[in-house]
Amino acid sequence: MTYKGEYSIRFPQKGGTEISINKKRAGFFALAASDRIVLDAGTKVVKEVVIFRDQPFNQRVSRSIKALHVGDVYGSFSKLLYFISCLIATSLPVTGTLIWINKMKKPRKKKKREVFTAATP
Repeated sequence: MTYKGEYSIRFPQKGGTEISINKKRAGFFALAASDRIVLDAGTKVVKEVVIFRDQPFNQRVSRSIKALHVGDVYGSFSKLLYFISCLIATSLPVTGTLIWINKMKKPRKKKKREVFTAATP
């Protein structure tokens, strides 16, 4: 875990015996994946080390579900893309309805038929 990132530490709750330390990459285009170390609170012995890139593909995807849902897959960059695409997607039904209403308000133009008669010499 030799990269710049943000740390979060969870201390044991009532009756708990584990301290969990998570490290998440930081930056504008940083993958929303965290590495985790679990320590025993009494002995400070490492119980578990979970490195994101070393996990199988299906576990990496399942750990990324929330990040996919909120648009935090690649940090602020993907949040910006999600925001713009959601803004466009939510405006389409509104603008479509406005166009339809304006189309219904306009009176239809009646086409006048001109009758051509053959010229007699």
